Amino acid sequence: MALEADSSLIISTVGLINTKTTNHSRKTAPIYKYTRKPYTREATHNIKGSLLIYCLQCSYARTSTTNMRHHLKSSYGIINIPQESYIKVAANIKLQELYNKVLA
Repeated sequence: MALEADSSLIISTVGLINTKTTNHSRKTAPIYKYTRKPYTREATHNIKGSLLIYCLQCSYARTSTTNMRHHLKSSYGIINIPQESYIKVAANIKLQELYNKVLA
């Protein structure tokens, strides 16, 4: 049947998409090139225990990259364009290949 997907292609797609997460995985986001680690006397976590990220230009600190992005835009005119993750790009390529194979 034309709609049946090749299982080897599906297996290779699953192998390509790495779902392993770590506590440091979010530091690869483009926003982090505008942040710094806390100085010696600055807090590393907020009251709820979430990791704080600090602005590279000042002492502004938040746990959310969205808040940091808004701060950078309003205070310094830095507009950070989000990039698609490697996993999302790889998944989209493989899905397109599967779709094209089904249509063939």
